[in-house]
Amino acid sequence: MKNNVLQWSVLFASAIVFFLTGCSKSAKDRIPAWRGIHNAHVYVDLGLSVKWATVNIGTNSPYDFGNFYKWGETSAVDPCKNVPYKYIERHGRNRTITKYYCDGENDWNDFGEDDGVVDNKTTLELTDDVAAVKWGGQWRMPTCAEWQELERNCYWEWCSDYRGQGARGWVVFKVKADADKGKKLYELDKTPATACYFVADDAHIFLPTVGVYSQATKGCYWSSSLWVYRPCRARSMFLDCLNVSIEGGSLRETSQMVRAVCSVE
Repeated sequence: MKNNVLQWSVLFASAIVFFLTGCSKSAKDRIPAWRGIHNAHVYVDLGLSVKWATVNIGTNSPYDFGNFYKWGETSAVDPCKNVPYKYIERHGRNRTITKYYCDGENDWNDFGEDDGVVDNKTTLELTDDVAAVKWGGQWRMPTCAEWQELERNCYWEWCSDYRGQGARGWVVFKVKADADKGKKLYELDKTPATACYFVADDAHIFLPTVGVYSQATKGCYWSSSLWVYRPCRARSMFLDCLNVSIEGGSLRETSQMVRAVCSVE
């Protein structure tokens, strides 16, 4: 009888120790080594100059596209509604840009004019950066150069049903070899063999493409960089099942998604 009591006492004590040590771990201790937390938001280390957020601004889900923003604005907008843009003043049929305007080679053919308040600002100030405003800490919108780094130094695979949640977009993996940098596995090129090279447990982010142009296969993400040759536009990353590109730019008054980056060790 005494032996049974002793055995049960040892088992009970062991269970308590297991419970306390197992449940005392923070959320940070339970996430993969290639993920981290900064200012209450999760990032992924893809081996680049900055860490990339796992979700878009305006959502806590990696499957959702989040909110839409005009370039340099910090309040979400409905992409289906015509909302005035903060940095354009209207004078009858004429329009003038009031901030982020370069003096030099520029082309306002989109508006039929070429005037603006010259300040030669080419990158969003943090007060106009929705990622910095919403998430704080060292979070901010990526520059054009950082989007290019992501495009050129990671392995990209199109996915029409990310983790079985019905979300379409690009899975961007940390490369396993230099030869994989910049490779794109498009929808038309996928086979059971090629689609298994990287798996969901490898370091990656998912960039959903839903919500743009009323199609679930297209999406645009803002950078914080002005297109200096056409200051009515800002550089943005365009994604669909057949294309990954940050060439050119988008009209600043259009509504796009935002993915944040941070510079933490």
